[in-house]
Amino acid sequence: MSGSGAGIGRREFLGVMAAFAAKVGLGGLGWGCRGTDPEEWEDLPPEPPELPEGLFQLGVASGDPLSDRVVIWTRLAPQPLEDGGMPKEEVPVIWEVFADEDLTELVQTGWVWAVPKWAHSVHIDVEGLSPSTRYWYRFRVGEEISATGRTKTFPSPQESPEQLRLALACCQKYRDGFYTAHDHLARVELDAVVFLGDYIYESGNVTDVPGRLPVDVDRVTDLEGFRSRYGGYRMDPSLQAAHHAHPWIITWDDHEVSNNYAGFELAANRQDDGDPVEMRTAAYQAWFEHMPVRIPSFEDPAFMKIYRTFDFGDLARMVVLDTRQYRDPQPCDDEIGLACPEIYEGGRTLLGDEQLTWLHGELVESPGHWNLIAQQVLFSPVLMEVGIANPDQWDGYLDDRQAVLDLMADPGVTNPMVLSGDVHAAGFAELYADQHDRESPRVALEVLTTSISSGGDDVDELATAGEALINASPRAHYFDGQHRGFALLDLTRDQCQVTYYAVTTVREPQADLTIAARFRVHAGDLSFERRI
Repeated sequence: MSGSGAGIGRREFLGVMAAFAAKVGLGGLGWGCRGTDPEEWEDLPPEPPELPEGLFQLGVASGDPLSDRVVIWTRLAPQPLEDGGMPKEEVPVIWEVFADEDLTELVQTGWVWAVPKWAHSVHIDVEGLSPSTRYWYRFRVGEEISATGRTKTFPSPQESPEQLRLALACCQKYRDGFYTAHDHLARVELDAVVFLGDYIYESGNVTDVPGRLPVDVDRVTDLEGFRSRYGGYRMDPSLQAAHHAHPWIITWDDHEVSNNYAGFELAANRQDDGDPVEMRTAAYQAWFEHMPVRIPSFEDPAFMKIYRTFDFGDLARMVVLDTRQYRDPQPCDDEIGLACPEIYEGGRTLLGDEQLTWLHGELVESPGHWNLIAQQVLFSPVLMEVGIANPDQWDGYLDDRQAVLDLMADPGVTNPMVLSGDVHAAGFAELYADQHDRESPRVALEVLTTSISSGGDDVDELATAGEALINASPRAHYFDGQHRGFALLDLTRDQCQVTYYAVTTVREPQADLTIAARFRVHAGDLSFERRI
């Protein structure tokens, strides 16, 4: 693709593109030049301005893999905790994609402008790739070269792959401990990491973990603060290693904006954070600037459509939901405890009408042998089992939960499984056609992944009591709130193996990895047995 337009010069063309990108919110998404041979570029990248050293301290990442493309990302930030430390100038960045780990077989290359408006972040949607293929990629500015990342495309719609391996992760509060789980995650062979939210925490506190940098002392509410918070998190070498090793599919939860926010409403204890619309707008922009995601154009920066679909040939379809942006405020003043009458009144939505309609179409028309619903908060009806409600979860939105249960009960939706995070616990549970009736048919299973670090090594009495209550439920077949780690899903035509991994500690930079539990789920009737 040429970097110049008909009848105007290169600078004029780039100015027009920059203005368009600013208008629709898509700066840094890969306009410039690209091709397989830099010598064929009509416009060579200019020499970069004088810059500080250490441009690539935040590493690289890839995400949103499709059968013919994947997004690769970096951000130029020599001083990540000081708003990046970059001059207020646009900087030309060269990107390269290779077919081999030794970086000798160049597949595609190009250059783009990293612009101040988007914190000098770069998102390249690399198209024209081969399905089911590994690639390696990197970025260059002048003589400085980034780390090398590894990524992988998904199978094409015409393929019938025999297996799929996904890792589920969430909740990585920096001050609660080291990312020892990410060290192990980086060494596992995967098709993708599915991250279910709470990538950062907006709240502030001083860490009591020895050796952990003080990157989140203050609560953040504005764009500069969110950028610095992401910068601090992304400096972590373990997190970078997991990004460098695998493509990620990412959604957000509440702490990317404000604890338990609902639409434009902040939680009661966060009303002093200022204007909720401005805070949400700043948080969404900073999230985009630091995530390897493919986002369509959006005219209002306070909205960002992130619910989307990924097909792995005809083996699996995964829909990724957004349970924050469109939800109504929680009932019962968002207090955990005995259910108040308001919770049963109904009429509240968690997904919004448009997203729920989209979800219906994506699942009913799915080509997948397995249908995975990746979303943020606990789906299982804890309220119906123990009488205790957390209104921030699906327990606070009974109408929407029943609508999704009805959808998963559709005969055309084969082998549905709900993938969840948020509560810093691992779990495995059955989901029934009627959320109020455990005698109704089983229609799906829920796989809950524990946190990467949130909650740390300490387990309080409330968490222990909650664990005992949930494990007493006949719907729950495993619940562990005491360990940090991740979950792996190994899907084949006949079964899905769910393995829960736990690290021995997050208070030290290194930890051992153990298997905490394992289930085998049979395709067809979703019968299962616990293996460990």
